[in-house]
Amino acid sequence: MESPVEQHWGKLSSSYNDRMNVYCQKRFIALIKKHAKGKILDVGCGTGYVQDNLGKKSVGMDITFGLLRENRNDVVCADAGHLPFRSNMFDTVYSINLLEHVPDPVQVVEECRRV
Repeated sequence: MESPVEQHWGKLSSSYNDRMNVYCQKRFIALIKKHAKGKILDVGCGTGYVQDNLGKKSVGMDITFGLLRENRNDVVCADAGHLPFRSNMFDTVYSINLLEHVPDPVQVVEECRRV
């Protein structure tokens, strides 16, 4: 016999990943809203979901042109390991779900710090 906890999570199992993704994005957006200042860069912005929900003007950057076509914000198509921006151009740089997809995450973090 399943416990109430097992029953609850069992019912959610088929949509768990989608729900967790939305939950995590909402939490991340709340953190960015609270702490982001000045010029903001979203590295790996994709379709602009976070930018759209941020409530602050930002620049988005992604390597995938197809995703950027769906983005309604200011965007640049580029490689996160070689950001096409001058040093110290942004006050806040953030990224969601990017580092696990790049060949050299350390280089990407260094580039984010640089700009």
